[in-house]
Amino acid sequence: MLDKAASGPPARISQGSILGSLRRTDPEQSWSDEASLPKRPYLTLDEEQPLMPGEATWLEVPLWPTVWSIEPGHSIVVRISTQPSSDSCADPLGVPVGCYPSNPMTTSLRGGSYQLQRGGEQGSLISLPLVEHGAYPTAASAGSSTGNMATPLPIDW
Repeated sequence: MLDKAASGPPARISQGSILGSLRRTDPEQSWSDEASLPKRPYLTLDEEQPLMPGEATWLEVPLWPTVWSIEPGHSIVVRISTQPSSDSCADPLGVPVGCYPSNPMTTSLRGGSYQLQRGGEQGSLISLPLVEHGAYPTAASAGSSTGNMATPLPIDW
């Protein structure tokens, strides 16, 4: 997910990934809103469920939690791809998040055709909890002095 100003490069707000065949979630550990829409799905990663060609499949992609201010005039951009870009191949802890699929994964994905459903009963959904602009105080931030973190950390909490 990106924050796009009228000019300049987009800034990464958050990212997430999922291997579709390991999509099972645990409802007891997942977070939902008042309307039962997913807010923070918890993937069990314990049961392979192959996707079936021609069959719509619900995928709940967990995003890294972020507090971010979308300034007036900016847009939220959601980028969806079948593999992460090289600049987002590791989470803030340095753990690969899908950039290096195994040989069986590569074999099963090769030549595939993937579609996003828009509208109707199978339509895609992005649920973003929002608050009024300026509702939270500003916190100064800086890079971590103890590691190579791409995401700045608050320094005056």
